[in-house]
Amino acid sequence: MIEVHPIDDAARTAALYAEAGLPCGDDCFGVAAYDGETVLGHCLFSLNRAGITVFALTPADDPPLADGILRSALYVASIRGVRDAFYADSAPVPLLRALAFIKDEAERRLDIDKLTEGCACEKAQP
Repeated sequence: MIEVHPIDDAARTAALYAEAGLPCGDDCFGVAAYDGETVLGHCLFSLNRAGITVFALTPADDPPLADGILRSALYVASIRGVRDAFYADSAPVPLLRALAFIKDEAERRLDIDKLTEGCACEKAQP
C-alpha cells in the first residue's frame, strides 16, 4: 500500500535537497511516498507564513503518484493556515502544468484550492 508522509528526518531532508542541487534552509521540508520501505517519490518545498514554494516533485513519469505527493505537500501547508502556493524555477513546470495545478505562470502561483478537486492525471499521462 502506498503511503505519503512528511519526511521527519532532517538529515534525510537535507540529503534530498543536496541530491537535487538545492540549498536547504530552516524552512525547507519534504513529503515522500512509500511502498513499505521503498521511496517512490517526493516533493521538496519551503514553508513559512508567506506561503509554500515547491522546489522539486518526483516521479515525473507517474502523474497520478506525483499528483498525490503534491497534494500531500499542499495539504501540509493548508492545515497550517497557508493559502499561498508557488513553484520555483527548479520545479517540474511541465508536470505541474499537466496536473493542472498552475494558477498563474507569471506569478509562478499554484492553485492550492485544487486539493478539493479531482485529479487531472488522466490527461497528464506521459
